[in-house]
Amino acid sequence: MDKKRILLIDDNEDDILLTKRALRLCSIPCDLDVIKDGSAAMAALFNDENTSLPDLILLDLKLPKVDGIEILRQIREHPRTKLLVVVVLTTSIEESDIHKCYGLHVNSYLRKPVDFDQFLDEIKLLCAYWLKMNIAAPPTGRI
Repeated sequence: MDKKRILLIDDNEDDILLTKRALRLCSIPCDLDVIKDGSAAMAALFNDENTSLPDLILLDLKLPKVDGIEILRQIREHPRTKLLVVVVLTTSIEESDIHKCYGLHVNSYLRKPVDFDQFLDEIKLLCAYWLKMNIAAPPTGRI
């Protein structure tokens, strides 16, 4: 299997470290890029046409500068990114956040478990499904 590329957009250092650790323990080869604020995420996704698209975006909602819902909105509106797999991975269980994300066609909405073993299980299942089992839309090019 080809090495997959994951883009993690999250500003919480502890969650970033947990995600890195969980991905190392998964059996799916992947490269992880981390962006810590919404403005930088927007720049990375839309300002450089030579940047390759990730196979999976893990998106937190509570971000500095530009929130995750706005990032998701922009991803879905842009012709080159609208089919990317975006999984919201957040602590929010606010109904309004969930409705907004599904209204913007998020692929999945997951709450971050507090317990590391549960978090590890969630990341393993998430990666197994979205990176191994799922047949994603072919890339529409480089952004």
